[in-house]
Amino acid sequence: MTPGDGQTLITGRPHSCGVDVQPVAGERALVARGGGRTVLVASDLHLGLERRMAEEGWHVPSSTEGIVARLLGLVTAQRANVLVLAGDIKESLYVASRQEESELPKAIGRLADAVEEIHLVKGNHDGDIEAWVPYRRNLRVHGGGGVRVGDLGVCHGHRWPSREVVEARHLLMGHNHPFVEFRDSLGHSLKEPAWFRTRLVLERSRERYGDADPEVILMPPFNELLSGTPLNAARFSGLGPMLARGLVDLGGAQVYLVDGIHLGRLGDLMPPKEREAVRGAGEAC
Repeated sequence: MTPGDGQTLITGRPHSCGVDVQPVAGERALVARGGGRTVLVASDLHLGLERRMAEEGWHVPSSTEGIVARLLGLVTAQRANVLVLAGDIKESLYVASRQEESELPKAIGRLADAVEEIHLVKGNHDGDIEAWVPYRRNLRVHGGGGVRVGDLGVCHGHRWPSREVVEARHLLMGHNHPFVEFRDSLGHSLKEPAWFRTRLVLERSRERYGDADPEVILMPPFNELLSGTPLNAARFSGLGPMLARGLVDLGGAQVYLVDGIHLGRLGDLMPPKEREAVRGAGEAC
């Protein structure tokens, strides 16, 4: 099996039953099979990003068509019948740009027409997305609390997910644009998007979510123009309440590059001082 053959390589902590949840090798999307459904999940499309880049002096062609083509290709290759977009589907925070007004309805319509179900989970960039979503009987828009699709709980991560979502076997989150940073002895650095698979810190999550104990998967941004946050950087605490308040065991997360290479435990990839700070959290859960 090679990263280019459309199969999945990355494995997580298995459950005795339920869906098989795997990122697609070579892509920033995840597929879950089980219960008669194949669910494709992607996060942080940020359609219309090029308008903001142009305002900052970077002029590049629209990537919306390419993003939609990638998703449609994955739907076909993985034989997915359900598509979930985990927030920040568009770029503008408040008023939609002309680019979004033109491209977003067509993009969502094409995606909806390719699957039996499509779920749009709102992120912090999606406050008015209902205004730009075409009507489809198989399409649902969900708030920041997320959506439960069988054994998958999917939220963006900028707000507290609902208890129902956290009680799923697997909790998928975007928002942080997680990367990992490599730095050499001369100070040169390279950042790569990555998947982070971990658990909740039950001592901290129990008050809000009871005995829920899902596998937590932090998803890299699907839009390849986006930069990311290296989770192994010094003093990184995470965006959104789940990470910022320590409910997710970051130090114990297993880190995988998009091509499937396993880098090991996040706590061991951090600077020495930060490594000691997270070691206790990883050992406590």
